[in-house]
Amino acid sequence: MSTFPERIRIILSEMEGPQHGKQSRLAQIAGCTRGLVNQWKIGIHETMGYAYAKNIEKALGYSVSWVLDGTGAKQTGIGATRYFVSEEASGVGEFTVSDHELVPVKTGVLNLKAGSEKFNVVPIDNDDLPFVVRRHWINTHGYVLKRLIAIKVSDDSMEPALYEGDTIIINTADRQFLDGVAFAINYEGQLSLKRMMRDGGEWWLASDHPDQRRFPRKLYRVGDCNPIGRIVCKQSAQI
Repeated sequence: MSTFPERIRIILSEMEGPQHGKQSRLAQIAGCTRGLVNQWKIGIHETMGYAYAKNIEKALGYSVSWVLDGTGAKQTGIGATRYFVSEEASGVGEFTVSDHELVPVKTGVLNLKAGSEKFNVVPIDNDDLPFVVRRHWINTHGYVLKRLIAIKVSDDSMEPALYEGDTIIINTADRQFLDGVAFAINYEGQLSLKRMMRDGGEWWLASDHPDQRRFPRKLYRVGDCNPIGRIVCKQSAQI
């Protein structure tokens, strides 16, 4: 089985046109930067994000499964991504998920301004993103895809519920606070992931971290704080 860098070099070598500029064209096709393509080529990363692979499949015909992990047919003519799982580990040898069932969530870093309800999502080059979910999950919960945002957790204030480095999905269509539920908040222009608590007729921003002296709860004040949305999903390496 070929390695991920080898597969990238194969794609580059088989692309039509002069050698010069192929990395730039592959970057344009995948939807990333030329620098990231070069990192794939030299082996800094072991794989790429699903959305990048899907863009390559649509434009050049290399199957998502082959690009990501070297399995399945190199070229595809079917609308399905195949996943292979150890039969000994799971009792399941192979299963198929149709491409239309998998959808990427808009990902990046939130650009916030103090006192404003508006924000921008700034894309970043990160092979862990975008976060891909099943359309069935979105429909079951009644979410609207364009109102979902995936971001990385950048601090430890919500441990053990959320760890630094976890990926979470925020539903920006849901800003109605519920007692004990985690939300993303624009706190004086800074992103704050907190559990909203109702006490004494007031809303408070509370951390899950056991060191409450380090992370004391803060009073939610309209004007200083603006809700971004409810946290509805996470991906974590912490068990």
